[in-house]
Amino acid sequence: MNIFSYISYLLFTKKKKSIDNIDDENELVPYMINRWCSMYSTSIAKLINSTTNWLHPIFETKNEWYKFYYNILPKCQYRRIFYIKKVKKETENYDNLITRIASNVELSKREISLYIKSLNIDLTKYEPNTKN
Repeated sequence: MNIFSYISYLLFTKKKKSIDNIDDENELVPYMINRWCSMYSTSIAKLINSTTNWLHPIFETKNEWYKFYYNILPKCQYRRIFYIKKVKKETENYDNLITRIASNVELSKREISLYIKSLNIDLTKYEPNTKN
């Protein structure tokens, strides 16, 4: 099982599947499940903040933690939880500009980035040329 199946069991289906073997599971990381569940909605985040965030030291095993989470979290309607954000085009343009500068002066991208940071050069006024 992976982290998403645990989240599904805790939030959406409320099945007590494999609750006895949780201590042996390496995929179950309470911090990550806490983080994902708190991103479902603001009400779940408030519930997690007011209960489990300050009660986490009392749980000695993952099984105790899972049972508490199972009983405290309400069953929710399934919807996608958004976690990963899209890459901004500005960073793509910045990376492309650094790559072009590095190839022109025959230095590595890391060296170019260090020079830009140390000399406080603002690359926003340099627009990348679309023609090579």
